Amino acid sequence: MFARKKITKIFAPADGDIVELKNSTNPLIKELIAKEGFILKTHKQSFLSPISGKVVMSLKTKKAYKIKNKAGVQVLLFLALEGNYWVFDKFFSKVDNNQKIKAGRPLCDVSLKRPKSNSENTSKTEVNQIIEIPILTTSNNEKTLKVLKFGTVKKGDLIAILK
Repeated sequence: MFARKKITKIFAPADGDIVELKNSTNPLIKELIAKEGFILKTHKQSFLSPISGKVVMSLKTKKAYKIKNKAGVQVLLFLALEGNYWVFDKFFSKVDNNQKIKAGRPLCDVSLKRPKSNSENTSKTEVNQIIEIPILTTSNNEKTLKVLKFGTVKKGDLIAILK
């Protein structure tokens, strides 16, 4: 009998645009190019879990989360800003370390504020800051990542699979 490979589905944690890692404008993210993954560019400030599993890492800063599923696949999300018009003000985590979470459930919210040096260059009422979220796979047990959709996505869309 042939063993059926388990497929891990990865869903969009927010509305935005899926792009390749190499297209990041953030120098820290560019260092991740050797990793397997992609970037979600978004204006949204509320994020969902991209997979079902267990939160195995949540930084104290709440900027990064690693979720591991039953098959051993780990997905890392790191919140980073594009440019410097806005800065992160607060992070509101909806999960704790070692907590189980289902795909599509709330993971975290962020609030942004204008740095004083850029206050005259930005609107007081509208946040147009792009948040770049690299979504990286680690410990994928020799599975292959296939991005199903580049470009515009909606929160909860199936965007990639590991098989």
